[in-house]
Amino acid sequence: MIPKNNIIDLQNINNIETSKTYYINFGKEKIQNKIDELEAVKQAVYMILNTEKNAYTMYPLGYGTSLEKYIGKPYDYIIGDIDREIKESLLNDDRILDVYNFNFSRDKENILITFTVLTIFGEFGKEVVL
Repeated sequence: MIPKNNIIDLQNINNIETSKTYYINFGKEKIQNKIDELEAVKQAVYMILNTEKNAYTMYPLGYGTSLEKYIGKPYDYIIGDIDREIKESLLNDDRILDVYNFNFSRDKENILITFTVLTIFGEFGKEVVL
């Protein structure tokens, strides 16, 4: 858009940024191709859930999820609070509309948390193991 008389018409600017990004293949430790929309959000969710909040200066303050504080805590404490932690962390991404349908299960060593992420591109299921 070329401004006329040094004035920019702000009503015609599309404020929705692209979600196009590079695909990180964590299994092969490679960056390959590009992804967009739902696949890009899935990767963003993975990154948010696997980055401890405020632990790395390369990320802005508040990026990530504080999951380490739940390690070694009683099961009742974890399931009473962790859904709020995950939801708040993921809702910082403007493409995510809701995080819901939390379910918890455990075995001798781990707690499995499953939930649904609703985005502007659709929804998908996600799980976290503590």
